[in-house]
Amino acid sequence: MQPTSLKADAGLALVCQRCLQPVVAGLRVERSFRFVADEHQALAIDADIEEDVLVLSRTFDVIELVEDECLLALPL
Repeated sequence: MQPTSLKADAGLALVCQRCLQPVVAGLRVERSFRFVADEHQALAIDADIEEDVLVLSRTFDVIELVEDECLLALPL
């Protein structure tokens, strides 16, 4: 059960909500995850480790995880 790291570094072309001009926003994401087999295992170790604990299933979508983490890292 080794941690898995996600690292992303990009410049995103956005529109400034104040002046409505184009602006490039820097985006840097560095997160660590630990994948486990089920919810019971996740609950047992979640409080004891620093990484986010995720349950790995057949329907787990890694692209959706990366997209969500990048969206959360956007400046307000």
